[in-house]
Amino acid sequence: MTPGFHADLPPERQADRPVTEIELKARVADPAAVENRLRQFCAFAGETDKNDRYWQNSAGLRARIREETGRPAVLTWKQKTLAGGIEVNEENEFSVSSAAQAAAFLSAAGFTPVLCKKKHTKTFRFSLDGGQAASLELSDVYGLGFFLEIEICLQQPDTRQTEAAKRILRELLAKAGLPEQAVEPRYYSELLALKSESARKSSVEK
Repeated sequence: MTPGFHADLPPERQADRPVTEIELKARVADPAAVENRLRQFCAFAGETDKNDRYWQNSAGLRARIREETGRPAVLTWKQKTLAGGIEVNEENEFSVSSAAQAAAFLSAAGFTPVLCKKKHTKTFRFSLDGGQAASLELSDVYGLGFFLEIEICLQQPDTRQTEAAKRILRELLAKAGLPEQAVEPRYYSELLALKSESARKSSVEK
């Protein structure tokens, strides 16, 4: 994999191909310092804005419509597991010609919108053995602050490959200058819900 490439989606994340996504995210107190560290050992791959809308049906199944600067909208659903602050997600996604039509389809299928997330992201790539790459995204998540998301996507990995990917994530976290204590184990949806509830209570108390 050539460092610094910039495509609509990296090869391991091309839409219409199911992948296993292994990732962690960590809170960032000094984004300028972390960005400086990333530029020392990664290839810069672009800067973008992402607008995510999450939908859920009565059975608890969730879907996401993502609109991103200069790229087709993407509809995604995941089967998530979380252990030790690291997510291992079975992910399915495909591009859609219209985010509005995708939203209309989900609504007709019994889904309702549950939350929105917006973030401004700078993406970096770190080349791994075997032609793979890790994605490191330094993101300003509106309302929540800065996070570093480190992700490796694999096609049908076995247990050994999954554990190796987890180890690499932690090594990259350290190279970025962040301690294990900075890892945020909760999903963004939980953090946004907590912030919304806190704002609601504050408004009521006033």
